[in-house]
Amino acid sequence: MDVSDNLEFLIKKLDLARVDSAVVADLTGLDALKTFLPPNRVSQYSFESVYSSPIDLIFSSTHKDGTQLQALFQEGMAKIKTDGTYLSILRKYYPGSVINRKVLHKDMR
Repeated sequence: MDVSDNLEFLIKKLDLARVDSAVVADLTGLDALKTFLPPNRVSQYSFESVYSSPIDLIFSSTHKDGTQLQALFQEGMAKIKTDGTYLSILRKYYPGSVINRKVLHKDMR
């Protein structure tokens, strides 16, 4: 096992067949490939998820504005899902491809 905390080195090792696979978050991995490899090499990598884990956004219950921040976040999410902004943002990061259903908020799947 070769552990690296440098995404650029990891992607380059993968491209040179010095490692067989890399664990990356969906958009982080795609962006890293686009950033560190020539365009003709990016299409040679698969983004079929073999394992997926949800992420959570948490707010501190001890922060003086924690409850308010959570409410504002939820209000903002509801607004951008309703007005189409949420999908517009996702389309920006998934150009020319189908948006991965796993990145959609659970009430939009």
